[in-house]
Amino acid sequence: MTGLEQLAGDLASPSKTPALAYIVPDRCHDGSDEPCALGRPAGLQAADSFLRGVVPEIEASAAYKQGGLIAITFDQAPQSGANADSSGCCLSSAYPNLPAGAGPAGTVGASGASGAAGASAPAAGAGSTSATGATGSGGPTGSSGNAGVTGSSGALAGTPPGGGRVGLLLISKYVKPGSVNVISDYNHFSLLASIEDLFGLGRLGYAGSVGLPVFDASVYNAGSH
Repeated sequence: MTGLEQLAGDLASPSKTPALAYIVPDRCHDGSDEPCALGRPAGLQAADSFLRGVVPEIEASAAYKQGGLIAITFDQAPQSGANADSSGCCLSSAYPNLPAGAGPAGTVGASGASGAAGASAPAAGAGSTSATGATGSGGPTGSSGNAGVTGSSGALAGTPPGGGRVGLLLISKYVKPGSVNVISDYNHFSLLASIEDLFGLGRLGYAGSVGLPVFDASVYNAGSH
């Protein structure tokens, strides 16, 4: 694990750019409702300032232009307050290493610009994931909202609610600018499985669940990948 100060060096040439990178903003830029310090901005305002710096830097890199994908999302929806949502979806099973009745899978979905900057990838279609915030600048590729998430009806019987409905924004030359997927329902295991498919890897854990929805032509809707 390294700090964000290494990003510029990693993006300097395709040979130095990781095939997959996971970028998490610090406490002052992660979109939390509570500011990290007195007088500091909180919520999407703080996350937006982070993304406005990181996303254009990634988009300008040679590795990203060779077929990169930026994925921006929240880790979960608000769990309290007026916008609280603890629903789940997509065949989420109870985690085997937790007591019964604990630990549901979170969800991703609905169009939106939330999350921290993902990373670029030198190989065609190679993607990366991220965590909280709001969209950065437009850049050479467009942005696409991913799927909305249903309630807990997709979860197995007896499974506790999940992480709620959140947005997933994809930026890539393989995704039409401004397009929105409102047909399919995805969770975090769907995102993992979709990344594994791009790299030609086997499915890990619940990413290998039978019937789990993964990204297809309805998401990669701007040409073959």
